[in-house]
Amino acid sequence: MAHLHQEGWIFGDLKPDNLIVSGPPATIRCIDVGGTTKAGRAIKEYTEFFDRGYWGFGTRKAEPTYDLFALTMVMVNCAYKKEFKKKGAEPEKQLYRAIEGHPLLKRYERVLKAALQGKYQSAADMKSAMLKEGQLIASRKSRQKKQQQKKRAKTCC
Repeated sequence: MAHLHQEGWIFGDLKPDNLIVSGPPATIRCIDVGGTTKAGRAIKEYTEFFDRGYWGFGTRKAEPTYDLFALTMVMVNCAYKKEFKKKGAEPEKQLYRAIEGHPLLKRYERVLKAALQGKYQSAADMKSAMLKEGQLIASRKSRQKKQQQKKRAKTCC
C-alpha cells in the first residue's frame, strides 16, 4: 500500500475480498484494482463497512488516511469474522467498543483508534506504530513471565 500511495494512488475499496494472503513468508496482494483512485479525487467504489464516510470518520476523499481507515476495518472484520451495521447516533463509539471488546484488537487499541481518526499520514507510519506496539506487548509478556518465575522460585523449597 505504501508504494501505491507514494505513486499518488489510493486503493479505495480495501476489504478482505480484495486481498490475497500467501506465504510463508506472509505476503498480501491487492486484487480488483477497479476502485483505485488518483489522490485528491473522490472515492467512487467502496464497501460501506470499510468506508470512513459511512462511519462518520471523514470524507471519501482519496488520500492515504482513507486506505488506513479501511485497513483498520479489515482487522476488525477479521477479528469478528463478520461485518456489522452502524447502530445509533454515535457510530464512532461503536467501533471503539468493538476494538476494546476483542482481545486481539485490544492489544493494538491505540494504533487502531489513531488510524480510525486519520492520525497516520502514511502506511509506513502506521506500520511503524504497529511494530512498536507489538514490541511493547512482547516486552510486557516477558516481564510478566520473569515475575511469575520469581514467585515460583520463592514458593519452592
